[in-house]
Amino acid sequence: MTQILHATHIPRRGEASGWSALLPPPPDPQRLDAEHRCDIAIIGAGFTGVAAAERLLQIDPSLSIALLDATTLDYTPAARGHGVLSPLPPFRQNANRDQLHEAARIRRYAIDFMMEKSPASDADTGPVFLQNAEVSPHEHSALGLVSDPSGSLEIINAAQIAPPRNLRDRIAALAPMLTFFENSPVLKLTRHGHSWGLMTPVSHLTAHSVILATGGFTEGFGLFRHRLIHATSYLSLSTPIPKGQAWAAITPRAFGPVIRHISGEDSDRILIQSVARYTPTLRTNKAALKHAKSQHLKVLRRHTPVESALAIAQTWSRPICVSRGFRMAHVHAAPHLYAAAGHASPDAVSSTLSGIILAERLLSQDTVLTRSFGEPPLPPKLPPAPFGRLIAAAHLRR
Repeated sequence: MTQILHATHIPRRGEASGWSALLPPPPDPQRLDAEHRCDIAIIGAGFTGVAAAERLLQIDPSLSIALLDATTLDYTPAARGHGVLSPLPPFRQNANRDQLHEAARIRRYAIDFMMEKSPASDADTGPVFLQNAEVSPHEHSALGLVSDPSGSLEIINAAQIAPPRNLRDRIAALAPMLTFFENSPVLKLTRHGHSWGLMTPVSHLTAHSVILATGGFTEGFGLFRHRLIHATSYLSLSTPIPKGQAWAAITPRAFGPVIRHISGEDSDRILIQSVARYTPTLRTNKAALKHAKSQHLKVLRRHTPVESALAIAQTWSRPICVSRGFRMAHVHAAPHLYAAAGHASPDAVSSTLSGIILAERLLSQDTVLTRSFGEPPLPPKLPPAPFGRLIAAAHLRR
């Protein structure tokens, strides 16, 4: 029986992110422009897709894997994030102490998994300052928290990565077992017998199994329809600042503000993320970018410890999605087809966990993660407008 999934939404290349000002140019992209065969095809070169490829090859190094993305790696939603890897789990206000500690332990595992594939120069393990972190004293030791002398902040050990570079280096480390195709959007998935066919604008790929690691764009293939909240976060990078000790201020909320001191080779900058908007159309506009830039400039001048006059050098957007109730959603959608979307937190750590779980489930591995997460039920559907918009807006404020 033939099964066909058509992509109705294709990620589009947006404005350049500020990371491009801090990193060397990426290697020339390779496009899928000829027939290709592999054991497993992974659609989406974000943290979910890359983690899935790494875990698959850890389990079975003989596998041949193709990783495809609709745009170039530096323009993927994952590569446009803030890059703070915190073991503090978000949305913990309804969790008891044991649940909080277990979530932190699992997130630490994902961070270690990511950093193992990244060179030491990619990581800055300086402290991260958590504003409004309401963590009780008996939780400090389990989470690695200590009190700031002022009493107004909590400090947690975290890692900082430059997302595009982290992804580039991890993909390069998997060659030649992994073939990476950029500017190769998958328009249609067709199952014939025991294999899947992936059609791109100019060519075709055949694989035994497929992992959809396309985040909110998974809805475009007919999965998780009306179950995902689409939003856009906005980030800005400041003009250069004097070099100094690394620091950051973030909140434990998924869409809370992030203010991060970024150390570059030639100069240091401040990275800000503080605005998230509900965008069911999956697109932003110049007016929203302009508004975010003005908000970030206020944050920059009011809440950073840098005394010199600063300006915003670059502002960019990043599409994200969560599910209602902030449930991690990963499904066995069809024979040899697995998908993930709607992470509990739209960050690199949660996305990495999803990729590891998908890889282990595809290869029928019985692990701590597959036992802990199982196959969660589909997130509840959003009600029709205008109620769906109200629920989505409420989620983004949490």
